[in-house]
Amino acid sequence: MKKTKLTVLLPIILIICLLSVGCGAASGGSTTIAEETILDEIFIFKSNGPGSSTGDLYFIDGDKEKIKIDSDVLNSTFQVTPEDKKILYVTEDNTLYLKETDKEKEKITSDVYPYSARFSADESTIVFEKADYDSYDLYVKKIGQDKEKIASDTEYFDLSWDGNSVFYIDSEDNLYIKNHDQDKEKIASDVSFIYPCSDGETILYINNDDNFYYKNIVEDEKVKLSSEPVEQYYNIFVSDDSEMITYLDEYDYLKSRGELYSYEVGEEPQKLASDVSSHYMSRNGKYVYYLNDEEELYAIDIKSDEKEKIATDVVSIITSHNGTSIAYLDTDDILYVKETGKEKEKLATDVLKWDLTGDGAVILNNDNELYIKRNRSEEKEHLADSIEDFLVVSNGTCLYYYNDNDELYVIEKDQEPRMIMDGLDKNENVHIQNSLFMQTKLSLEDISGIWKNDYYDEIITISDDGTVSVDSFEYGAYEGQMMNVEPFSDSISATIFDEEYTFSVNDENSIRIDYDDYYRIDEDEYREWQDEQMKYTLLYEVVFITGDNVTCYANHDAGSEYMGFYSYGDELYVEDVYKDDSGAFWLMGSFYDDYWNYTEIWLPFDSELMFIE
Repeated sequence: MKKTKLTVLLPIILIICLLSVGCGAASGGSTTIAEETILDEIFIFKSNGPGSSTGDLYFIDGDKEKIKIDSDVLNSTFQVTPEDKKILYVTEDNTLYLKETDKEKEKITSDVYPYSARFSADESTIVFEKADYDSYDLYVKKIGQDKEKIASDTEYFDLSWDGNSVFYIDSEDNLYIKNHDQDKEKIASDVSFIYPCSDGETILYINNDDNFYYKNIVEDEKVKLSSEPVEQYYNIFVSDDSEMITYLDEYDYLKSRGELYSYEVGEEPQKLASDVSSHYMSRNGKYVYYLNDEEELYAIDIKSDEKEKIATDVVSIITSHNGTSIAYLDTDDILYVKETGKEKEKLATDVLKWDLTGDGAVILNNDNELYIKRNRSEEKEHLADSIEDFLVVSNGTCLYYYNDNDELYVIEKDQEPRMIMDGLDKNENVHIQNSLFMQTKLSLEDISGIWKNDYYDEIITISDDGTVSVDSFEYGAYEGQMMNVEPFSDSISATIFDEEYTFSVNDENSIRIDYDDYYRIDEDEYREWQDEQMKYTLLYEVVFITGDNVTCYANHDAGSEYMGFYSYGDELYVEDVYKDDSGAFWLMGSFYDDYWNYTEIWLPFDSELMFIE
């Protein structure tokens, strides 16, 4: 399918950008949130089983009761608008629905490409792609109006803030804009990447020759910003007013560094720094923070062109929502915060994860202790122990966290912690701001069963208590016990036979052990396999008799005619094998009597009286 170029990568890029302050390649309009908006709603998705991509979808809006949205919903295809709480989701049969919490669901379309649907930032418009054999058609729908087909055979698309303009790239890499109630307009050819700005009037794009352009659609003004490779996924930033742009030019993907430039609309691009590995521009377009390839952190006041060296040996940075302060972690796992015009402040040591709130910071250390510093003047306070993870959202005014008992809490602005959930049920996961935040861990019960791998011709039986039995034609049968079991959301790590293995679930009938897939079989299929292995082991082999008076019969039945017996030291070449109703195996051989008459004989196999070389 064609979607491997841009559209399939988009959900991954958006998730990374929503969880990382300062990411660049998401749409300028689609991630804008009003500063006063508190996003305290969550989705709970309960899958139909380990490895299943469908399940029941629930929604919790703030401190309200949990409500069920629908069943057979595709995982990670749901989203909610911040203001009006409109919910968009896709079901197992690729049907797109719109649901408002106090209304019945509305079917938007069938045959939708599941991960293409999204809202405009002002919540007025939905855009999506429909499958058409091996290509995709692009549609737009104003809420309350009929859907409209925009284009066929599209590669990638994006929306303006108000949903009135749709930008898209077709299969021939042509870039178009389609404004509401107007015909489409071609903007450029050979385009590989687009970045619509939030004003709906300007767009950044890169063509197949690595030329980077700024274009004002209304004034039909185009400016070439670069003819060298630009790092396009994490290092393009546009101010809220779309007047200031920063980017990494002449980017070397092997060395992960480039030249930092700024462009103010109407002026010439200005080089700010060299050998830059990453950077961030404040949303007001006034400040730039960057790391160079020597792990040195700098701050630049773009208007005054003043540069300040903040620190060395810096590993990573996070900036505040308004860009006036920055937190950074050094190579010794020490966290500092630096506010514009003030001295740096040491916040914590032994830091595992951190983020900035509106006026403070949240810190999780390596002992899984969570601390919060509510503002610059207060000391940080201990918030909770045994914390697995946390997430700061809503422009830094809302904090979510959960502990090792899967108890989920939220702190809104300066309020006290409020428990949202007292634990996760089996196969549940929680999505916050349309991104996965927490999910139940796999258990031994999820991977227990009888599993077969045809390539190795072996069967592995896993019990709920971690006992592992391996039955292999090549190596025989042996048993072990899982040790050092460590469950994760999508896998289980354990040591067996002094070797470390990773178990994961593909679906209800298939698991993966390291890189090999095993499918589920039942006990009858297991016995059939064992019988086949036994027959294969005995057939066309020479059996040595190690006991006396092993009775032979005319058929594979002890009630059939007596044919004599074999004694110690005799040999039998096995020409056929039969398993009777009792589960006993019979071996058939033959001989010629003194009169050269061919005679078949059968004798029951007994491992204590017989030996196979």
